[in-house]
Amino acid sequence: MFKVVCSKGTYIRRLAHDLGVKLGVGGYLHTLCRTQIGDYCLDQAYSLEALLKINRFSDFPIQCSGGESVQLMP
Repeated sequence: MFKVVCSKGTYIRRLAHDLGVKLGVGGYLHTLCRTQIGDYCLDQAYSLEALLKINRFSDFPIQCSGGESVQLMP
């Protein structure tokens, strides 16, 4: 397992491929988990189930970071 800290625009799948080429064995990612984007960390994230539970009792849509709204249907 590798942990990579990088800036935006870094292609991690390409990094795995290039590493495999350098080693002469080929390479690819089996799993990729983004654990942080800017100030947002995976350990601070809500699960889908929690979001559904929160929104079930609300008339307001969930606001996404890009400004668009997502209305979850019951």
